[in-house]
Amino acid sequence: RRRIVVKNTPFLVVNLPDDAAAQRICERSILVRRIVEIWGEGSSYDEARASAAAASKELLKKHSGAAISWSSHVDTFGRSVSAEECDVIRRRFSHIQFEGPVRMSEPDRQFWVVEEHHVALHEGERIPSDRAPDRVFFGRQVAASTNKSLVHRYNLKQREYLGPTSMDNQLSLIMANMAHVRPGSFVYDPFVGTGSIL
Repeated sequence: RRRIVVKNTPFLVVNLPDDAAAQRICERSILVRRIVEIWGEGSSYDEARASAAAASKELLKKHSGAAISWSSHVDTFGRSVSAEECDVIRRRFSHIQFEGPVRMSEPDRQFWVVEEHHVALHEGERIPSDRAPDRVFFGRQVAASTNKSLVHRYNLKQREYLGPTSMDNQLSLIMANMAHVRPGSFVYDPFVGTGSIL
């Protein structure tokens, strides 16, 4: 079996001037799922917990209150986690005291625990569930993709006609996005109808 190294993870750390900049990126992007403001990070859960505890003292003044609802989630790359494991992971950060009510549907604030793994795997293998992550992040969701529904809306499986050369819907959306296509735009189809991108 071919051996691959999972070290170029989909997580990218960037410096942005404010929340509005993050929201503009998500509005324009097809591939970005969300942008999270890092409150704590470390090479282990203990380090991430300590880092988040120190930063949250000041940040909670702005993002926590009796009337501010919140929820917490877990994201991993390279391994799946069960609902029970997610609960255990979330409780590792229970020392950060949010005042408001928990609301899983449309909360005022969303917080994420992100596990990053750098490990060599054989193709098709998954990271063992008991393996410790190489990096752990905790933070507040600043923005989320507004274009995710487009990927599902134009899913190839939902097409009435599917040709042998039909392009993947996500690639088609990326091409249209790069060309700044908007409603009312005039577009030349580079595949003359055979690529199924329009």
